[in-house]
Amino acid sequence: MLRGEWASLGLLVCLGAGCVDYGLVGYGPEQGAYEIGIEGCVECFPGEGEHPTRVLVAIDGSQSMLVADPDAERAAAARRLVERQLAHAQTEFCLIRFASGAEALSDFTADAARLEEALAVLGEAGGSTNFPSALALAGSLLESEMRSQTEQDRGRSSYHAVFLCGGVFPASGPEDIRQSVRQIAELGERYGAAGLRLHFAYLAAGEPEPVRAETAVLLSGLASIGSGAYLEFGSAAEIDFGAIPVLSALPPSPSTPVWAVNTNALPGPDGWLPDSDADGLDDGREIGLGLDPLRADSDGDGYGDLVELLLGLDPGRPDPCADGRDGDGDGLRDCEEAALSTDPASPDSDADGLPDLVELRCGSSPLLPGPLTSPWDTARYRYSLQPDELDFRIEHIPLVPGLGAGNTILVQVDVFPASPYMHPGRFRTARLHMAEPFGQSPGRIWLEDSDFE
Repeated sequence: MLRGEWASLGLLVCLGAGCVDYGLVGYGPEQGAYEIGIEGCVECFPGEGEHPTRVLVAIDGSQSMLVADPDAERAAAARRLVERQLAHAQTEFCLIRFASGAEALSDFTADAARLEEALAVLGEAGGSTNFPSALALAGSLLESEMRSQTEQDRGRSSYHAVFLCGGVFPASGPEDIRQSVRQIAELGERYGAAGLRLHFAYLAAGEPEPVRAETAVLLSGLASIGSGAYLEFGSAAEIDFGAIPVLSALPPSPSTPVWAVNTNALPGPDGWLPDSDADGLDDGREIGLGLDPLRADSDGDGYGDLVELLLGLDPGRPDPCADGRDGDGDGLRDCEEAALSTDPASPDSDADGLPDLVELRCGSSPLLPGPLTSPWDTARYRYSLQPDELDFRIEHIPLVPGLGAGNTILVQVDVFPASPYMHPGRFRTARLHMAEPFGQSPGRIWLEDSDFE
């Protein structure tokens, strides 16, 4: 929906999420350059602002604990962890006690009363130590929980499993234990979870040094396999799961869930440079290389000029593209993604909140997560992410005269962030075309949510 007087600005709106308010501000006639500012709100899919955490805690309840932890400090430490994490509304716990066998004392729940019932018996002890049974039950419960969630919910959920062990492990079978942990660790990637970490703690009270050292090597190695933390306690009074840093806060949201890019402007040493064909190479460089500054693919082979240069190919000599589709809608053809080793099924291959093509145009790597640097910095972005909408304001988007084609602005919202396991992200995009001459009169335009693809 357009409002205001824009005839002198030569504005075309390529409808393509949110009620967006656009304003055009000139640097001044002496500079001959202009900026566009954007603010608005975008409807995200319900729950996109949520980042649930599932924590499974497995506590050794074997007979050895009657000596190593007679006052059940391990259960008290689990209680402190539960109480602290339940302050976050999106955290659920599952509690396991293991000895000669393993028993689930609760399913994944945030119900304080049900967890209290489980905590009341978590400190009981008796029987031998059967650690493999704990791993088998934990893997089964984690997989069942992941399978019960929708693909979208798994992509937002972070999982942690904490194992507290004491006593003597069987001398045989350490490789079997490692293999069990590997199988659990693979569940996150298999089901596209936002994250899965396995943490191991060892109560070494009263253990002979050779036994302590051997057990520590095994458990610390398991933590490494599970991308988690290893803790060792010399006495029961020292048990504290709060020392596991990743359990102190919910998983973070993307640093910047909204981006606006002028596809026809590139940063140069002395200001912005025109890129009339939006291929990621400025017009002057293309002319100097003998390329066509009005064709993103000068030789018509299916590979964009920028991609060919990055690959060491000649953008003036055809190297036929075998697959010209763009399966994930990130602006890169599938053949280009194959050559660049990016993910053709994910618009954000490194799961850092930035679309692959945006990173290439900015001189960043779409395979290495991390923030962009000035002038592609985040200082000009202001936003508030709610469970079902994103309010944002973006300033200082440049408008750069080129070879008469105008400037196309893309506003992209990361409504479904990609996970560290490369679960495909999901972006909504609005397109604005600013026709030249840009003019000097300020103005505004509002777009409804339906204007975003």
